Amino acid sequence: KKKKNSLYQKQQVFMPPQLFQISMYAGALIVGNGVTPENEEWDESYFARIGEIVGGEWLKNWIVSSVLVSSVGMFESELSTNAYLILGMTKRGMLPAIFAHKSKFNTPTFAILVTCSALSICMFMSLSDLVEMLNLLYIWGAVLEFAAFIYLRITRPDAPRPYRLPLGTKGVCLLFVLPFSTIAAIMYFSSWKGHLIVVGCVIIGTILVKFLRYLRSNQIIRFLPIVPWDRPLPDDDDNGEEQKPDLTQALIPTQ
Repeated sequence: KKKKNSLYQKQQVFMPPQLFQISMYAGALIVGNGVTPENEEWDESYFARIGEIVGGEWLKNWIVSSVLVSSVGMFESELSTNAYLILGMTKRGMLPAIFAHKSKFNTPTFAILVTCSALSICMFMSLSDLVEMLNLLYIWGAVLEFAAFIYLRITRPDAPRPYRLPLGTKGVCLLFVLPFSTIAAIMYFSSWKGHLIVVGCVIIGTILVKFLRYLRSNQIIRFLPIVPWDRPLPDDDDNGEEQKPDLTQALIPTQ
């Protein structure tokens, strides 16, 4: 009997919670539109006002408390994701070895500091600018992913993969017509400020990559050995203990 794909099984497991979350958002918006007075504009904190209208002061305080807890959780999630992404890039040999240093709590210390510094810059931006910037950065990443998918389907159609879409090259291109159209619409209605921020991020990233290559080629800062993407990371040594780079040697290039 043919075994089902693990990715398909995971999608089956996580689909009901996603549908429940969507229904909760839709229900809140429907109730909010129903009780909102006419010609009244919504702002960032208007859901608390809706809670006060529907259930009174206790519901308003409950919504505000929930927003606070949710914001802390999302911040911790974003912080952990970015910090361990930096850690993984360091173990692949893409970033200096100092970012692989871990504290006594087994957390990447300097990766967390870099992530906090980057997130602190966003404090000076408005919510609308942040949402627009994140949307533009995300859709540009999605464009690169879609383009890479089509390119690999054309150049390496027989490459091993966990799951293959049962479509030919033309079918795959037609599949991405709707996503590309949506991306084009989002880019068209975005402000020039958001586009400038994205272009600035691309320029800074390009310069940073070249600068890191210069540091590595001239052995100015120590890097870990490069690990190809098709190979697992060397998390454990021969004794089964996790390898922790010496902080005192992190900035010293190997001879």
